Amino acid sequence: MGALMLACCALAGLALDPIDDARARLDKAVEAHGVSLGKARKELDEAIANKLELVRKQGDREGVKRILAEQEAWQSQRKLPKCVSTLAYQWAADRADRQLVIEFDRAVREFTRLDRDDLADKAEKDRTRIFAPAKPMELPGGEEAKALHSLQARKTARYAAALGGTAATPDVG
Repeated sequence: MGALMLACCALAGLALDPIDDARARLDKAVEAHGVSLGKARKELDEAIANKLELVRKQGDREGVKRILAEQEAWQSQRKLPKCVSTLAYQWAADRADRQLVIEFDRAVREFTRLDRDDLADKAEKDRTRIFAPAKPMELPGGEEAKALHSLQARKTARYAAALGGTAATPDVG
């Protein structure tokens, strides 16, 4: 019995302090976000490849050219293709974004509570860096959207694009 209590006390002493624990949770969430987005991108790449293979088997040369152009635009500019459904990708990306935002908010609250404003500021800057678009998003309709600065605006633009509308008119489609 004494050995069990000693082992429990030793494990409690080895526990991470709250700051390291918050950092570790945030790092794990950032890594999980990257993995989720990578998996969603891979699934969309596979869907495009399957569609291309199907069109090739049908002998549709114009269709092959169109799909290859959409595949190139997806890989280089992350322009969502029209040849396959992108709804699963958009849902996965939104879900991953929401989870990461929750973890960033939790970390900022934890760092603030522990009087580590420097770490809270760093977490906020990291969140801005991760979610700030590098260039304006191009919607599948061929229209250029201005840089979308909030997750809600990005989410609206994704769903609007999937339905054939624009960020300005999400109900049209």
